[in-house]
Amino acid sequence: PNGKGLTGAHAAAPIWGMYMKKIHKGIEKQSFELPRDVRYEQVNYHNGFFSPDRSKNTMRVALHSGVALPVKPTKLVEGSIKSININQTILPKRIEKQTPKKGRATNKNESPLVVASIPEPKPSPEKLETQTWYMLNLKKASFGQSERVPQSLLVSFLKHTRELAVNGKNRIQRARRVAIDHLYENLGSLNKKTKHGYSLDQLTTKSEIAHLKTKSND
Repeated sequence: PNGKGLTGAHAAAPIWGMYMKKIHKGIEKQSFELPRDVRYEQVNYHNGFFSPDRSKNTMRVALHSGVALPVKPTKLVEGSIKSININQTILPKRIEKQTPKKGRATNKNESPLVVASIPEPKPSPEKLETQTWYMLNLKKASFGQSERVPQSLLVSFLKHTRELAVNGKNRIQRARRVAIDHLYENLGSLNKKTKHGYSLDQLTTKSEIAHLKTKSND
């Protein structure tokens, strides 16, 4: 239920921790040295996702240095017509490549850190309708208002309505054209990628690209 990328090991970690805690209840604790490549992190035992803070819904689990817990998507809420609710996945911190010190042997067989990717959930029909209404109203917005349109909103809308661009309602198609125009103004190119890793070529259909090129040449 948590989506692609959440492995069985990640899902079982909190359950296994609870089991171990119960069977060791009443047994005297013994100290031992933690291996160098093992660390502790907090995990939410309801869904198996990483938690930055400790709470009543989290527990501590031990992880190998080559494994990271999946990170749960969150919502960014902005409360005006200038922006609307969008889903955005939190990315884990970039792991810097370690430069070996002089005299220290390197292991070429070391595996890179494994981070389970969590796909961005599709917007609900109600949310999609709100985004469509928002895009259509951008035509009536002033220049200053249209300049403040979040790029992430344009990408999210175009990404989740691409299949509807051909067989969808005319209202969706008109809303997509508005979003395409605004994103093209931001990027200035069909091939340039946004900070989210998408280009207009990836988010649009052939007919939409042809329409944009024709409009640009006018």
